[in-house]
Amino acid sequence: MNDIVRRDDLEAVDILTGAVSLKSINDYGTYSRILLFSNENLEGTAAELSYQNKSVLTVASSGDQYLAAMYYGAKNVDLFDINRFTYYLTCLKITAVKHLSYYEYLNFFIPPYTFEKNKYFFAVSTLERLIPFMEEDVAYFWEQVINCSDKSNIDINRLASIYDISCDVVGVKNGSPFYENKENYEKLKDRVISAPKPIFYETDIVDIQSLLKNSYDVVYLSNILFRLGLSSNSPSEISIFKEILSKLRGNLNDNCRIMVNYYFNNHKENVGFDYESIKKISFISKYLPYDDDFLDIDTDVALVYTYNAQK
Repeated sequence: MNDIVRRDDLEAVDILTGAVSLKSINDYGTYSRILLFSNENLEGTAAELSYQNKSVLTVASSGDQYLAAMYYGAKNVDLFDINRFTYYLTCLKITAVKHLSYYEYLNFFIPPYTFEKNKYFFAVSTLERLIPFMEEDVAYFWEQVINCSDKSNIDINRLASIYDISCDVVGVKNGSPFYENKENYEKLKDRVISAPKPIFYETDIVDIQSLLKNSYDVVYLSNILFRLGLSSNSPSEISIFKEILSKLRGNLNDNCRIMVNYYFNNHKENVGFDYESIKKISFISKYLPYDDDFLDIDTDVALVYTYNAQK
């Protein structure tokens, strides 16, 4: 057994048994709670990024960013994330897409409060079917998850936020067409099966440059700037992006499209910053706004930057 398997074996047991406290979903680190599904409109961002036949670097997050890139025709996709749990979830989703039917996949991943009495949600029997197809370190992790469970279903709430709006069955499908119907899912399955194995970099974006092995046509940063605690339009937001850009230059192909930041339920004029070829795009939010002071706008905004190698 290699070092990474031994490390994750022990740490997974400690976390799953409660011996070690898991960091909250908003406290980002090597082991923090994760989202089961993306809360971003991936259809909206894909229209601007144009994944077809492109080499892509994306945050791992829930794994849906990887699936979106593959669905829209990416040539190859590499992943990065500071949170190692995102690696296990993304690998689980990739394996599940390859080996589960459309309805098996939805029943396994969507929490039971959206599918009444869903006995298949993170069912041990389904997970045991998938483990033989996983890489050794991923298989060991999910085996430990099973070993820490005394039920027929895994209590995944220790690892992931399942009572989040992103897990609602309508929200899951909105902005993620590969989840909308069986036909789209089969299209995704074909592309995932034929795709090269993604490289996963367990690191923050500001430290990734020395690790990268490929060059990219699309880089998807999700809402990393927001996660760093930077407010929109702040000097810090601009300076951090410039730092990221300067470090990635050696791995960016000319005209690389970078999804710089994602703003939920907002207007273009309220968020973002101006810098060279930065473009603000807006689209319908994945979720309908709530009747409160914070989510009363039905559009999301993304900043997309086009890299010019001559500058």
